[in-house]
Amino acid sequence: MAERFAKDFGILIRLYGTDAVFTEICSDYLSLCAMNPSNDTERKQVSETLEGLEAEIATQLDVARTPEVLSAEHVSNNKVKRE
Repeated sequence: MAERFAKDFGILIRLYGTDAVFTEICSDYLSLCAMNPSNDTERKQVSETLEGLEAEIATQLDVARTPEVLSAEHVSNNKVKRE
């Protein structure tokens, strides 16, 4: 997974640690990568599912890379806490 999304690895790690849905998508992706389908039908299903998960991961990374999201996170991370 690190190789597939190398250019966005920092964003991937951040989302993995903060977004439960993204974490689940990545976990599903990694589980399927570890599978060893025993026949052509299973291989095709796993391959198609992996492609869909890769597309979803890429979409989430694209969204996280947008200026609005990055700006909102920057503001959120730099708020002064008042008590």
